[in-house]
Amino acid sequence: FDKHVDDSSKINIVCGYADLDGEIGSTNCPISSQEMNRFGADYYAFGSRHQKTDFAKKGGSMYSYCGSLECPGFENPHVGGVKFLNIDFLISGIEIRHIRSS
Repeated sequence: FDKHVDDSSKINIVCGYADLDGEIGSTNCPISSQEMNRFGADYYAFGSRHQKTDFAKKGGSMYSYCGSLECPGFENPHVGGVKFLNIDFLISGIEIRHIRSS
C-alpha cells in the first residue's frame, strides 16, 4: 500500500466502508491507523458500524463513523445519524457537527 494524497494543499476527504484497526482477519475492509496516516487525507468518513462514534484524531487526520442513517431495529434506538462537515478553504479548517437522524 503506497498510495497517498496527491495534493495536500487541498482538503482531502475519504468516504468508505472500512473497519479501522479491526480484529485480524476482519472481512469488513480492514484498514490500519498506520495506513490511514500514511495516505494522508484530512478526514475519513467511515461506514460498516451501526453505532456512531465521536470524531477522533489520529496523526494529522480526523475520522468518525456516522452510524446507520436509520435505526436498524428496536433493539438499537438512536444509533443513527448524519455528519455534516463545513469546510473553509481559506483557512483549511474543518468544523464538524453531528445531527441525529433517528
